[in-house]
Amino acid sequence: MPVIGYNLNIPAANNNPSQDQPKMQTNTNAINTLLSLDHFTFADSSAGRHKQVTLTNEAAPGFVGGNGVLYANLATGQSWPFWQNALGSIQLAGPTTATSNNGTAFLPGGVILKWGLITPIVGGGTTTPFVFVPAFPTACFNVQLTLKNPSGTANAQTASVRTITGATGFSYNYTGGGAYDGIYWFAIGN
Repeated sequence: MPVIGYNLNIPAANNNPSQDQPKMQTNTNAINTLLSLDHFTFADSSAGRHKQVTLTNEAAPGFVGGNGVLYANLATGQSWPFWQNALGSIQLAGPTTATSNNGTAFLPGGVILKWGLITPIVGGGTTTPFVFVPAFPTACFNVQLTLKNPSGTANAQTASVRTITGATGFSYNYTGGGAYDGIYWFAIGN
């Protein structure tokens, strides 16, 4: 963003306006330069309307008088929009990443979806921990599991969530002994 010059208190009360004319011209030109960053300029038929909104990355700025604040910040090395109000900050959108069977997606409003495939799986009713990489920023609300059956035959084995460990992961229990070769998982959080 360019540095825009602007002179305060112009014209000065005791000055002849011709003395302040160069500073007044600087101020007038600065208005059009400032507007042209995100708005259509005076010469355009859509003058004054937004073309875009440019946000500079910054930490959560806080809010005054109970109003919410829209700001940009970095997440996963990129700039993304955030909203802050009395309840805190939430990321409004973000990268959808998917590698092989694993991924993360951000929904408007701050809801985050994560999914993946656990393989190999530990059987025999052992409780096994699973860690989200990366963890949810705040909390995980729900995890669903589906067994991956390579043979397509019916089996009476189950996979179930034992506990959700805050924002960082969950533990699961698989009762089988090898008929399945993976567990698909799906998690919702923020």
